[in-house]
Amino acid sequence: MYKKMIRIIYLLILQLTLINCYAQNIVPIIQSGRYNNEISSTREHYYFFGRYYIDKENRGIINLTSLEQGINKVVKDVDYNGYILLDIENKIYQELKSETIYHKNYHKNINAFVEMVEMVKALRPNAKVGVYGFPFNFNYQAQKKNNDFEKLKPLLKTVDFFAPQIYVYYTENEKSDDFLDKYINDNLSLYFDYASKINKKVYPFIWYKIHPYNKKYGGEVMSNKQYWNYLNNIKNFRYKGKKVEKIIYWEPSEETITLDKKLKETINLLK
Repeated sequence: MYKKMIRIIYLLILQLTLINCYAQNIVPIIQSGRYNNEISSTREHYYFFGRYYIDKENRGIINLTSLEQGINKVVKDVDYNGYILLDIENKIYQELKSETIYHKNYHKNINAFVEMVEMVKALRPNAKVGVYGFPFNFNYQAQKKNNDFEKLKPLLKTVDFFAPQIYVYYTENEKSDDFLDKYINDNLSLYFDYASKINKKVYPFIWYKIHPYNKKYGGEVMSNKQYWNYLNNIKNFRYKGKKVEKIIYWEPSEETITLDKKLKETINLLK
């Protein structure tokens, strides 16, 4: 009897450990049509719509007509239930980012973003729609002021999930591990704080390259050590018991590495 009880306890502990390990996994959402069938068939996907569909001529507007045409052309299934990501970083976005809620164009700008999301949700009602870059990323506290919950609230309430970016701007030789740790913690803490106010999920964009903001090293693939630190920090982040459940795995149109191999590596690191 005693040995049987010990065995039962051991199995329970093992089961709890396995459950806990599984709970640590972060699910990557990948771009549709970019990877081999072996990977794609077991992953969640997203369609990405950037300036080409939203403001092709860079007029500083959100062109709902061209975006609607793009949605109907690319996402043919009206019952599509995956993810749709919208990204426009033109004059409207920049004003929302740099100016306060009292700026003369604030209401016009925020309403343009809200209308864009509402239109896409009406076109594909089963899809989950997010907008890249909200809330705003920051490397230093002085940049944090661009974020104001009340300013962003109308858009944050409209999207189905937050899709901010948490890209890396410096190599490991330029900034310490502590800098990277603090950067990730500070940004995710703000994202999760805002999300908790309106009961939303946070699915941040990640990338395996140094951000082009860095004039010297921008576009370079991170070292294995830095990439591991980067993903490990995201994986271990907690905000009032909540964690990053999914990330949006960014892949630019220009292929400079073996995509399938890097994604497999990333999936393993996120386990």
